[in-house]
Amino acid sequence: MGWSWRFDGKRVLVAGIGGGSDVVAARAVAGMIAGAARVAFGNTKRRPGPNLLEVPGLRCVSRVSEWRPAPEEIDVHGTCNIDHAVPDLGGERAYVFLLNDENDTLSREIASLGFDEIIAVDIGGDSLTHENGRDVEMLAALRATGLPVKHLIVAPGADGQSSCEELAVALAACTVAFPAADLRPLLETLGPHLSVDRTPNIILSALDTSDEEVNIPRERRPTMPARWLRTVYLHEQPLDRWRRHFQRPRIFLPVIHVNDDAQARRNVEVARQADADGVFLIMHYGSYKQLLPLAARVAEEHPHWFVGVNCLDLVPYEVVRRVSPAVRGIWSDNAGLDTSGGFERFATARVASGWEGLHFGGVAFKYQRLVGTPDEAAQRAVRRVDVICTSGPGTGRAADPQRIEGMRAAAAEMPLALASGVTPENIEYYLPHVDAYLVATGIEISFEELDPHKTAELGRKIRGYEA
Repeated sequence: MGWSWRFDGKRVLVAGIGGGSDVVAARAVAGMIAGAARVAFGNTKRRPGPNLLEVPGLRCVSRVSEWRPAPEEIDVHGTCNIDHAVPDLGGERAYVFLLNDENDTLSREIASLGFDEIIAVDIGGDSLTHENGRDVEMLAALRATGLPVKHLIVAPGADGQSSCEELAVALAACTVAFPAADLRPLLETLGPHLSVDRTPNIILSALDTSDEEVNIPRERRPTMPARWLRTVYLHEQPLDRWRRHFQRPRIFLPVIHVNDDAQARRNVEVARQADADGVFLIMHYGSYKQLLPLAARVAEEHPHWFVGVNCLDLVPYEVVRRVSPAVRGIWSDNAGLDTSGGFERFATARVASGWEGLHFGGVAFKYQRLVGTPDEAAQRAVRRVDVICTSGPGTGRAADPQRIEGMRAAAAEMPLALASGVTPENIEYYLPHVDAYLVATGIEISFEELDPHKTAELGRKIRGYEA
């Protein structure tokens, strides 16, 4: 499996959040991790249905009984028949979670069951693209338990409820967890008893075809990339993705104005000696054809360190198509959140490439057109970039601390980066509000050379800050 978290014997609940066939995927995932955790699984319903067992003291949580539907009874909508048909796991039957007007009660009751964490499973991905509905409500109820929640999207598009364009944008915030083929044994067990337009059979068809696109025979009947239907994705909260790359609360990323390989490597060493968290490489007097291979070499030479690029002669969606997987950051002066469609093209290209780094998207950035106020721009960027990256009014010019404070509030829990005008002398004004500092002018001897003393001094002040 491609996911990076560990279970270490924890008690884990794997919950289908959309009802219907989500229980099949939840049971399959539960079976995959059963050797590393104590696992239970369940599904979400609007109505309880017959043949359920009460859980003592709980109103919104029940379990399926020993009753098994006949094969021709499994595929009956609006019932719990499919939940009864799914095999037990270690002798434990599926939970059924009743989603109704008592969602606060449901959250408390799930929290009382004694699990250490939850994996929420959604076939199709409408929990990413819709603002309401069963999947969205149940995901919120699970998060309201206060337990850690991992959000898996199985075969995006398989449910036919989202457009390809909507999912491309949503999947930009996801990473590949594991192939959907890992779920095949259980899909094949229940698939013959379900109609061809049920999601398990749509996934099986995608796994068995050599076509690059699949027509979904349900709901909006969209056409989806077959590779999505063959994949299970992990949807990450903004800070989850950030923490995969950084552990410190404040991040220092010197910016190196690249001239040639030797000069770049010399300045990389200055940054490393200053205990910086990484670097961004930018080339003002050259081409991406020089910069991207150099960045890849530097990243491969420093595999546990953050190396990013800013390609001034490429739009972001062209960068993500060409960048090495070893390069962990793409910084763009314009995040493309205006009407140009740049953000959507970046999201689509990112999903197609499989790149899993961080996009530092320019918002209210120097020399770029500002739509609305900086606060409004920051709000629009939430969940559309990985890191909201802003600046002062020009190169080497400090940002207004009040403007930064306002953008911090508007960005909520999104990481916020500042990319101009920071110096060892003024850093104190920004430390309460900014998570990452992209600095060149304030720590340089000349345009292409970092000052080792200023770089080290600024690094010490950033690391020494305590919120």
